[in-house]
Amino acid sequence: MLLYLGQGAHVSREFQGWGRQGAPIPIPSTPCHRHPEPRNVDALTVDLDFIVGRVALTVGELSGLATGRILPLDTSTPALVRIVAHGTELGLGRLVEAEGRLAVEVLQWGNPR
Repeated sequence: MLLYLGQGAHVSREFQGWGRQGAPIPIPSTPCHRHPEPRNVDALTVDLDFIVGRVALTVGELSGLATGRILPLDTSTPALVRIVAHGTELGLGRLVEAEGRLAVEVLQWGNPR
């Protein structure tokens, strides 16, 4: 079994077994991890999802879906849009038009609930 413990050289260790009971545990001469220098994260890209509503269907209803079917959502009109990144809700907004394109106006940012 090979254990991955991080990035960089000398950070993987091969599991050699549990050894005999009561035997001392060897301590590696090199550290298992290194603390990287702090990095500026301002240039990282985060994908945002804009969730308008939700609908629950049975498997039977799902298998019966066809083109042209209208699915009513669990929200009223105009709907608030949940702004989500990696499963975490970051804010609320509403659908608007901006320069001929569909857009989201941020109404609340941070912890909306």
